[in-house]
Amino acid sequence: CQLIAMNGKMGMVSRCEEMFDDIKRNEREKYETDIDLWNAMLNAYGLNGHVQRMQNLLAEMKAQTRIVLTPKIFTSLINVYSHCGDVESAVAMWEHMDNAQHQYDHFVIAAMVDCLSRSGQLKRALSFIHEYEKHEKKEYY
Repeated sequence: CQLIAMNGKMGMVSRCEEMFDDIKRNEREKYETDIDLWNAMLNAYGLNGHVQRMQNLLAEMKAQTRIVLTPKIFTSLINVYSHCGDVESAVAMWEHMDNAQHQYDHFVIAAMVDCLSRSGQLKRALSFIHEYEKHEKKEYY
């Protein structure tokens, strides 16, 4: 996972794919259960502007593994969309989360606020902060 992440940060996506495919062939249990492996590969695609490959890999993960999406993965995906300028895909992902605890995870909300702020949508970002605060108040009372 760390090698995939490192190579992804260096722009060596084909090397990341080789390592990922090797794990897929030779370490099936890890391929089917290791969320960090998938997160590293999703990030490698995203950091290098391969949004369609990232979306395809996410679909593969949902179809072929037992991995449950977590706030960590959602945060990574939102950050990828943010850095690629695809704000609407980030918002759509957030809106279609089926777990309110994931939706209102502080890291997920921070990623959404960052995404919206980067695109100049400050009022919309502020509305996410207000929604988060309302949700947190409900959780405590």
